[in-house]
Amino acid sequence: MTQLENHQLAKSQNPSIGVVGAGQMGHGIAHVMLRAGHHVILLDTSQSFVQAGAKRIIKGLARDVEKARLTDEQRLQAHVYFGASAHAPVIGPNASSPFMSFTTL
Repeated sequence: MTQLENHQLAKSQNPSIGVVGAGQMGHGIAHVMLRAGHHVILLDTSQSFVQAGAKRIIKGLARDVEKARLTDEQRLQAHVYFGASAHAPVIGPNASSPFMSFTTL
């Protein structure tokens, strides 16, 4: 399987990715994964860290639209695919904890 085929397979299955840590590296990884079309859960130890990381992601996605790296439709889709929490039990296939969404920021 070629690298392109691997990428297309991963994107078509649209896996959820958990990123632990909302700091510089964590929010950057989450941002890149959202741009690639994946569902992302951003986790950190406190709600204030989670909110700060989520705000940086929102700002980054808006900047991507301004620089024509994303369409506005792709930015809005990334918002739908994004969840954030300060509660670690949200990781896993049977997670039931609510996520902080873009609309609650």
